[in-house]
Amino acid sequence: MKHRSRLLFALLSVAAAACAPMHASDAVPQDVLDTIFRLRVVGAALDTANVNGAFPAPTAGLVPVSSVLDREWGHAKLLRGSLRDSWGRPILYWSNGPSYVVASFGADGLPQFDYAFDPPYTGVPKGWAGTDPNDDLLIVDGLVFRGPSSVSEFVRRAVVEIRSAGTACESFAIDNNLYPGPIAPMDVLSSIESDLSPIYIRVLPVVDPWGHPYRFWSNTRAYAIVSFGVDGQPDYPYAAWGQTDFEALSVGATSIIGPDVVFVTGRFVQWPGVGITP
Repeated sequence: MKHRSRLLFALLSVAAAACAPMHASDAVPQDVLDTIFRLRVVGAALDTANVNGAFPAPTAGLVPVSSVLDREWGHAKLLRGSLRDSWGRPILYWSNGPSYVVASFGADGLPQFDYAFDPPYTGVPKGWAGTDPNDDLLIVDGLVFRGPSSVSEFVRRAVVEIRSAGTACESFAIDNNLYPGPIAPMDVLSSIESDLSPIYIRVLPVVDPWGHPYRFWSNTRAYAIVSFGVDGQPDYPYAAWGQTDFEALSVGATSIIGPDVVFVTGRFVQWPGVGITP
């Protein structure tokens, strides 16, 4: 009963999120909106039922989520129609334990991408999708990875990914007594991918939710990770910045959602004010 109450509360939250403004003004087909809502519902069920820090795993690639929910938690009956997409096909699931994916291959039922990787979304470009009903739709760890989404959800994903990259830099410094680099002037985050992945982070996020590369600066004593945000344009002349400039930035939460997300040596110094506390 306790799990059921938590699940019902989570589903109400999903319904509220579905009413949030979308990232683009393009008309999204109703069957796509219905499917992304069902993926959110399944994600809420997984998040709610996971009380031990791990999801059912490992799976042999993407498998129907109905068998997992029914076998592990008995939520399949409660969720009913949410276990299939709008085109009548089973919603798919993957997990390695701490992370999960729920997915639909869209109206045509054919995968757009190769999901043979671990994790399976490794080769999938994240960001806005959904105006074409044949587009694949994915939710990773409760947030839309590919599909129609609210701007605030994309900001939350950027915050999560930047923090993960920062944690990897801190772990690198523990072993090497310096941060990855030097990288000056600022360059793409992928320039240090070989330093961090797979030892300090399994998969380094190198592209933000809007499809733009994350940026990185380092003099090995300090570092900065930046997403240029919704518009993909830098707020400051980072190319000319050094440690003093980055450390002087202390805007905190802004009053609008467009500005850059900036992380400097272990802490966020600027992020869009959409109810997020990094």
